[in-house]
Amino acid sequence: LTSVVILCLALVGEELMPPPAELDVFRIPHCRMKHLMNEIITKITDTDFSNAVHVYALLGFVDDHFEIFESHEQIENTYILKSLVERMPPTRMKPLDNDIHNDNRLTKVRSLIGELKLRLVAAADESETVECGDTLKTTIHQFAVDFFPHMEEEESV
Repeated sequence: LTSVVILCLALVGEELMPPPAELDVFRIPHCRMKHLMNEIITKITDTDFSNAVHVYALLGFVDDHFEIFESHEQIENTYILKSLVERMPPTRMKPLDNDIHNDNRLTKVRSLIGELKLRLVAAADESETVECGDTLKTTIHQFAVDFFPHMEEEESV
């Protein structure tokens, strides 16, 4: 991974510096995760929620992104979380203990997306399509409210 970071720096013309004593395992992956979340928010903003085809496409887009979030979380849980908790001051441990890593918010969102796809296919009129879109917007908003502070919390340790 260090060689990838050095290669990236070389490609953008940055001055090469010695690698850090400890590799920051959060900033680069979190930058990607934040970018993906912002893509979702932008796509939601741009979607015509009266059009079932557009809403269905949005659901697939969001589901694909949440699959990447699940992979990210699995990597963090398997390889990184233990060392993060060890470095974290005791006063900051509680929020991490009760956050995204210990519940199944990602799974719940993906499950909801599956349910919304089924509802959308069976929707009889535009109001049902809009209702599916509203449910998705509310769910993503609630997720994002915790998502961005969670990323910042991990990066600050």
